[in-house]
Amino acid sequence: MRKVILFSVLAFVVVMVLGVALPAMAQGEAIGRTDYKALCEEAYKNAKQTRDIVAGVAEKLKKLLPNASELQANEINDAMFWFNKAEELFNKCKEKMDKGEYSKELSIDLNQAWQWYIKAGSAGVRATMME
Repeated sequence: MRKVILFSVLAFVVVMVLGVALPAMAQGEAIGRTDYKALCEEAYKNAKQTRDIVAGVAEKLKKLLPNASELQANEINDAMFWFNKAEELFNKCKEKMDKGEYSKELSIDLNQAWQWYIKAGSAGVRATMME
């Protein structure tokens, strides 16, 4: 069971790095740097897709926590810390987008949330690799 979780988490990391980062870089060049609505929508899409995957990993980590070693528990707690931090920022950004308040700062915040989701996923991978 652990190997299946490990494989799925590792696959997640590879897919996220290649599947999100490369198109995001290309999209960044295609979108004008002052088109804040387009920048925010792209950053939201990246953060949301990553969030959806990491949320599934977070649920699996919660199941591992009761039987985790101290080191593994620390990694799980680290993953959950970054996931919760990303969730808080992501939800604030979503509220601004719903109001149509697009700005450079909103784009930066969405990208920050995306990075924190990646950080949570990375800690999750490390946690699943521990026995």
